[in-house]
Amino acid sequence: MIVMKFGGTSVNGADNMREVVQTVLESRGEDTETVVVVSAMAGVTDALLKAARAAGAGQANAWEHGLDDLEQRHLDVAHALAAGAEECGLVCEHIDRVFAELRAILQSIAVLGELTPRALDRVASTGERLAAPLVSMAFRAAGIASEPVESSSGVVITDAHFGEATPDDTGTWYGTRTKIRPMLGKGQVPVCTGYIGSTPDGVITTLGRGGSDYSAAILGAALEADEVWIWSDVDGILTADPKIVPDAKVIGHLSYAAAAEMAACGADVLHPKTIRPLIKRAVPLRLKNTFNPAHPGTLISNRYSEHPPAIISTGKLCLVTIRSGEGNGWTPEVTAQTLRHMSHAGIDVLLFLQSAWQNGVSLLVRENDREAAMLTAAADKLAVHLRPGAATVSVIGPEVIRPTLAALGDSAVNVLTISQATTDAGVIVVVPEAEMPPLVRHLHERVSAGQIA
Repeated sequence: MIVMKFGGTSVNGADNMREVVQTVLESRGEDTETVVVVSAMAGVTDALLKAARAAGAGQANAWEHGLDDLEQRHLDVAHALAAGAEECGLVCEHIDRVFAELRAILQSIAVLGELTPRALDRVASTGERLAAPLVSMAFRAAGIASEPVESSSGVVITDAHFGEATPDDTGTWYGTRTKIRPMLGKGQVPVCTGYIGSTPDGVITTLGRGGSDYSAAILGAALEADEVWIWSDVDGILTADPKIVPDAKVIGHLSYAAAAEMAACGADVLHPKTIRPLIKRAVPLRLKNTFNPAHPGTLISNRYSEHPPAIISTGKLCLVTIRSGEGNGWTPEVTAQTLRHMSHAGIDVLLFLQSAWQNGVSLLVRENDREAAMLTAAADKLAVHLRPGAATVSVIGPEVIRPTLAALGDSAVNVLTISQATTDAGVIVVVPEAEMPPLVRHLHERVSAGQIA
């Protein structure tokens, strides 16, 4: 059995969903049981989070108009995929029900003037609950038996840590056996919602941003799959971003530990938590390219393998510096409260650095979360300084710290802040985004290229 996960770009529209069906059929082999896990269509989750925050701030017009556009976008896909009027009607009714529920929730948030983590998860889960029925319909239109599965309907069981829920292995094992296994036995392709789960009481939770990869790993481990495949738009994990370094090479094999370190440092093709559930069951993970399915991609397993250092770069970030502004007013409790409030607001803190002598902390967040981070800190009556247009460049691999620091020394780059991971992992550098591409090329030449076979 193979569990295949497709991201927001892969399911962004009717044509892309048809391509997903073809990719599954052409790559899974003869008589291979397949479970498909999907993200929301591209941009949908960001739009939902923006609507929820606008509702919490009482900005009614900001979210009402946006929902109309989102609903029409999904209805258009349903009509384009429909194999028959009756089926189209059923899926469109589902879309209407989901948006009616969403509007009611946002209206409640606006009336109360409070956006709780539980309510935010309910809103954020909507995109996947809309995408899965559409992709399932694309399979049926191609003559493949398929049904959508909401992972929040007793399949992926989690704790009640809204926004960053932790799966319950026993509950999820039972959920997959009762909900997914019977479908596979009938020859169906289950299309499961990524990113979301539910508490034992059925309350919807989310697994953190980018959690669809994590969902695929959770399901793959619970089902004891032969492999989990994550499809994206690159051939796997490369020694650098090929858009910046055209001669970057695919790393054919990584250990779980090495891949986890790269994911934690921002490798776009892999969510940081994805490796965890797979280690327990020793389920291999393969990263493949939707646009180049014949390529074997990167295999991640429990087998150790030497590999060249990888340069991981991430742009569109904002460095948020938060200080008490009251001399000695900063305490560990204020730090904990700040991070807790960021989590409750659905803000993913990518890097955290504390400076005792500056009475504050620096948080690295995505550019999309900049305004929310500023408002969250301001609500705590803290002084906030924003440095937008930031990027990270991470050098990951054994024994890379010395050559990386030497290369930084002669690069003339404007380093905003730097963080050292473990001795065997590497270095994370925060720089202005405009300086990121030349720094990646410089580090790849100085640190990685010499070790590429």
